[in-house]
Amino acid sequence: MGTKDWKTALVTGGAGGLGFELARQCAARGMDVVLVGRNEERLVEAAAQLEFEHNIKAHVVVCDLAKVGAAAKVSARVREVGLVVDVLVNNAGFGYDARFVESDMARQRELILTNDLALVELVGEFAPDMAARKCGGILNVASVAGFMPGPDMATYYASKAFVQSFSQAIHVELRRAGVHVSTLCPGPVRTAFWENADAAHTPISRIALDAPFVASEGFNALCRNKALCVPGALAKTIVFATRLAPRGFVARTAAALQRPRKKK
Repeated sequence: MGTKDWKTALVTGGAGGLGFELARQCAARGMDVVLVGRNEERLVEAAAQLEFEHNIKAHVVVCDLAKVGAAAKVSARVREVGLVVDVLVNNAGFGYDARFVESDMARQRELILTNDLALVELVGEFAPDMAARKCGGILNVASVAGFMPGPDMATYYASKAFVQSFSQAIHVELRRAGVHVSTLCPGPVRTAFWENADAAHTPISRIALDAPFVASEGFNALCRNKALCVPGALAKTIVFATRLAPRGFVARTAAALQRPRKKK
């Protein structure tokens, strides 16, 4: 069995931005989609748009992935409607820009639960069935941030390093079972949220890529069972450089790239 047998994709954070574009990649290939997120109105709008554009069926699961038992809730809802998930796209996540000692620990906890624990538990819910059927794909969205320490966003950068390590390990574990596992590691991605955020005025914004391009690169990597996907030549160069430079220098550079540019 191969990618042509993928019939249904579940996408977390699928109501907008990169998540919606990843869901669109699946729908464009004839897959039904399950969109997971917290905002029911936005999810319903996104589902309707995908159904209209691609003549597929789009389901909605409203769930806060930072809550205990969220992955099990999503899995139970999928079973209730009689679906089998062939492709799992773990896109949900968020960043938190604050010095660690001045940060809100409740917010830090939500970040770790969403970016890491929910991702692991969703893989745990759906990967065993994929392996048993010898068919399926898992695309975990990390970031170039995962290749370096990130002062002022320490937990976010660390959370993406975890996603990379976990994903590359299960890529090896599951390949004999015929299950594809890829890690998408983009730099900044242009979305409505990005353009309106303070980050849009930082030096790192200069390497921002369009969401449809990043989604296409990521999904194509999954189809080829490529372990790691870093879209864009400049992002690839940055990742390569982080492997050669001293870690202290990399951390200071990451901090500098996140500081807002001075207005002229």
